[in-house]
Amino acid sequence: MDNRIKCFILSLPIPLYFFFHLFSNTRIDIVVLSIITIALIILVPVGLYQLVKIPGITRLIEHKDDASNGSKISIRSVIIMAVTAILSMGVFTQSSPLYPMNLWSDSNIYFTVAKAMVNGQVLYRDIFDLKGPYIFFVYSLGVRLCDTSFIGIYLIEVICCFLVLFFTYKIVRLYTKTSIITDLVIVCLSLGVYSTFEFVFGGCPEELLMPIYVATLYFGLKAIKESRPTNCKEAFIVGMLAGLVFWTKYTLCGIFLGFALFILVEAVKNKEWKKLRKVIAAFLGGFAVTTVPVLLYFVISSDLGVLFKNYFYDNLFVYAAARDDDLGDMPLPVRVVYTMVFYYSNCDIDIFILTFLGSVFFFFKEKIRGLAFILMLIAGSVLGVYISGHNYAYYPLILYTFCVTAMVPICGLLEKHSVSKRQKSIAVTSLVIIVAAAAVLGFNRSQSTYLIFTPKDNVPQYRFAKIINSSDDTTLINFANFDLGFYFASDTLPFNRIYNYSPDEYEFCGGEQLALLQNREAHFYIASYNYPPFDGYVLIDEATLDTTFTGRTCGDAVYYLYERVD
Repeated sequence: MDNRIKCFILSLPIPLYFFFHLFSNTRIDIVVLSIITIALIILVPVGLYQLVKIPGITRLIEHKDDASNGSKISIRSVIIMAVTAILSMGVFTQSSPLYPMNLWSDSNIYFTVAKAMVNGQVLYRDIFDLKGPYIFFVYSLGVRLCDTSFIGIYLIEVICCFLVLFFTYKIVRLYTKTSIITDLVIVCLSLGVYSTFEFVFGGCPEELLMPIYVATLYFGLKAIKESRPTNCKEAFIVGMLAGLVFWTKYTLCGIFLGFALFILVEAVKNKEWKKLRKVIAAFLGGFAVTTVPVLLYFVISSDLGVLFKNYFYDNLFVYAAARDDDLGDMPLPVRVVYTMVFYYSNCDIDIFILTFLGSVFFFFKEKIRGLAFILMLIAGSVLGVYISGHNYAYYPLILYTFCVTAMVPICGLLEKHSVSKRQKSIAVTSLVIIVAAAAVLGFNRSQSTYLIFTPKDNVPQYRFAKIINSSDDTTLINFANFDLGFYFASDTLPFNRIYNYSPDEYEFCGGEQLALLQNREAHFYIASYNYPPFDGYVLIDEATLDTTFTGRTCGDAVYYLYERVD
């Protein structure tokens, strides 16, 4: 196939992205939008064709002996990645010691449930949330390190960030030699991804599972680079990773669906049925390894029925039925197309462009096999994330890991054009300036940083905690809202099973909180809306968040503390 035709076909996602993204996020006239799209259909293939003709890129694509020699990664690179992870998480996650606490309700849910588990309560039976067991197992490790701050969760996030950078580095090393230039490019990657709006405040399953996505990419690309099928060892490891994801949030398992489909298509094409059976057995063996601890936990602590009812039945039928599903009546093929369009509409432009460039590079470098692998993993992942028809801010974060594929051509091109000391010095100096600029831009666009260096006394959670802890009875209900961190700040635990309540989405909870307050069983309750007080309760304090360092705020919620009158 002629390169012009290839460039035209490969470039089609760019005008499609801009059309759907602009259509969904702006009020631009449809005629003007159509003209822009047509112009992109003409110009992008021309630009892409000229790009692949650049000598440096041509050499990068055509040369087969570019990879770093040996399997060891330099100590310098490891140190830079570790420092980058520490600083990135230090600024971009509110679990960091630079923040009074993590204000995100999701992180507080995981922390509270994990803390209850550490204190002897059984997941789902005694305290309830809809996420899978492994997110609470991981948070339990952080709670055991420190149960009165998020420092343990911060350390876990640092490790996850380091692993993302580590496997990205290993992917780059498959195709090109590496130096300090590669280290600095990967620093920019960290600053770019972790400062996105989708990262929110830090600590969600999507963030903690990002290393698994990058590792899965690495194992697949390694097999492609070596012109061989995936072996049993790799399948076993990927199976273990799939088990971790499945028992954390099974909607994120789409990447493994893409991985499995790629292996199946190759096996059918090459008629390697015996090898396929072995690879499937290895994958299932790995999946079993990470499944057994979950099953043992419930067999020993309660029973498997609790696990399957709460993690599967309630998620699939009860919780889903309590939410509006706009796609419920769509035929499956239409629903699949809609998820892809929805991804186009919500993906950050810088992340999309990087993912696009990475896909194009692997097409020219590894031909159709490389492109098919990446597209299958992306398509499977997008379907898993969006097939339900729902979207929260953090949903696309896990998909942003695919932009690491662009690190190969970027690092390779810079390395090849930095042969002499002078060229390398210019490249390093330029990248240092870019890193500094990325750090400033990242700080400004991050959702977390409005709270940085804010004293604990300025946070309503700690203000109310002083009042709650001054009482002999600290029973507390966080009424009609998600966990807002008041249990965390007051170092208390819920006394009811379904403690995390939202009237809009948790209708299946059966009004447990409402009944407890009507019976006056909690000494305190907190609301973020000024409801008329329940009989026997009086309003004793109200507070809003007061940030001092940045002057910015995240919303203007007012919190109300009520106390029972005995």
